[in-house]
Amino acid sequence: MPNPLPTKESEEFGKRLVALLAHAKHVRHGAGEYLHKRYGVSGVTANAWLNGVHKCSAAIARRIAKDHGCTFESLYVGPKLVYLDGSQLKEADGQPSPIFTKERRASDDVLALQVALESLVVAVLQRTQGSAAAFLEDVERVAEESHFSPEQGFLGGLVEIAREVRSAEEAATQVLQRAGSGRYTKRGK
Repeated sequence: MPNPLPTKESEEFGKRLVALLAHAKHVRHGAGEYLHKRYGVSGVTANAWLNGVHKCSAAIARRIAKDHGCTFESLYVGPKLVYLDGSQLKEADGQPSPIFTKERRASDDVLALQVALESLVVAVLQRTQGSAAAFLEDVERVAEESHFSPEQGFLGGLVEIAREVRSAEEAATQVLQRAGSGRYTKRGK
């Protein structure tokens, strides 16, 4: 699949990521290496994030934000970085930010919707054995036909959920198989 072209959104994300790392005393030269080692991605990928070529997955962005003391929403969506300073929020320029802004409310609404959808996906995938594997197959097939990556954005979060549910199903199946074979041998048959 060809590399996606940079978008305004990915470029803005790159600027916020560079600013966040600069705030944490990681200079731009060497920041890609730092991200590579810390988050287990290739140096090319880390530099693509920093240069605004594309955004990292939401899961990795959450880890980066948590590790560097800023909110996930401000890093991933913007428009400005918001640092957590104890219980106070501060904008990247150091000025106290108003708690209730239109952007903040919109970000909270989007986050609440995302959490609700993720919970729904977990419930649906856990209800029917094998549905997580089928969902993953569908996403991979569509990704081959389209110009998007299943590892980016909200879909990436859903793919991670499906993988976790599939792994849990596989582990439960193995436990049942082991328990079944143990019961069979203990009965002496």
